[in-house]
Amino acid sequence: MYTLREISPGYPVSNEALGDRYTVVLKEQNPTQFVETCKMYWETESPGHAYGFVICRDGSKIIPLIEGNYYYVMTDSGKTFENLTLK
Repeated sequence: MYTLREISPGYPVSNEALGDRYTVVLKEQNPTQFVETCKMYWETESPGHAYGFVICRDGSKIIPLIEGNYYYVMTDSGKTFENLTLK
């Protein structure tokens, strides 16, 4: 099982359960899918402040990745599996 940890300056750290599988859609790597996901989430093609999305296996959660925040996918044991922070 995976958890997405989001650290936003000035806000409490949040953790979102992703389940056993997730998909990452990044603006630079998947521009077409990024635009499609933007339309589903915000009903616009380019929100400007998002650089990607994390989508849970069943599509029940779409979590935007916002510039200036830090994102880490964690495993059950609490170890970092993937760093999704914009570099």
